[in-house]
Amino acid sequence: MSAATDGGPAFPQHVAPAYRQEREAWGMTLRDWFAGQIVASFAINAEREGWTAVECAQDAYAYADAMIYARGKSE
Repeated sequence: MSAATDGGPAFPQHVAPAYRQEREAWGMTLRDWFAGQIVASFAINAEREGWTAVECAQDAYAYADAMIYARGKSE
């Protein structure tokens, strides 16, 4: 995915680990960070009781995608 669709790195590291030769930013994407934060809120939401992990993950990424879209509109 590109930065336009995944938000780019959430916590950019510009020093590549020893096993990587390229010097690009690496790490978790902003999309993954958003989804992780959202799915954590699902864990404490009683209304989601009985939902499968797959359903929660799909919803979390749908919210993350919406957040990245909204973020792009405000820039």
